[in-house]
Amino acid sequence: LSFAVGLFCSLSGTTVLIDTWGPKVFQHLISPTATKLPHRVLSLFNIGDLFGISISIVVADRLGRRGSFLVGFFGQAVLFLSMAAIRALVISHSCAPLLVTFGFFAASARCFGWEAAHMWTLEVFPTLTRATALATATTAMRIFSVAALWLSADAARDASPEACLLAFASLLCIAGTFSCFLPKETAGVRMSE
Repeated sequence: LSFAVGLFCSLSGTTVLIDTWGPKVFQHLISPTATKLPHRVLSLFNIGDLFGISISIVVADRLGRRGSFLVGFFGQAVLFLSMAAIRALVISHSCAPLLVTFGFFAASARCFGWEAAHMWTLEVFPTLTRATALATATTAMRIFSVAALWLSADAARDASPEACLLAFASLLCIAGTFSCFLPKETAGVRMSE
C-alpha cells in the first residue's frame, strides 16, 4: 500500500506543478512578450495528453508497468531537460516550434505513468482490499497535490522558465527512481482474488 501511495503522490505532485506553473513557463519560453500562453499551444498540449493516453493503453502490457513508469517519469524528464537546453542554447524565438513539439510529447509521456499507477494498483491488490488501496492512494494524492502547490508557490512564481523545467525534470527523475523499486510486475499476471 505504501508503494501505491508513493506512486500516486509522485504523479500528483509533478502533475499539479506542471499543470499549474507550466503555462507560465511555456509562455515565457515560447512567446515571452505575450501575456499568456497562446490558446492553440495549450490546446496542442491537451491533445498531447489524449495522444499519450491512447498510446499508453495500447502498449501497456508490452512495456509492463515498470516500463510505463520509466517512459512516464524519465521520458518526460528528458523532454523537459531538452527544452531547457534548447532554450539556453538558442537565443532567438525561432526554436518555438521545436519547444512546442517537445511539450506535446512531454504531455503524452506523463500519461504512461498515470495509466501504469492505476493498472498496477488495481492488479496487485486482492478483491477484498482493492477499493481501499485505491481510495487510500487517491486520498493521499489529493493531499500531496495541495501540499506541492503550497510549497512551490513562492519558488515557481519568481523562477526562470529554464529553472522551472530543471526542477520539473529533477522531481520526475526522483519519482522515476522510486518507481524502479516496483515490488511486483503485474502486466500479464492473473489478478489475485
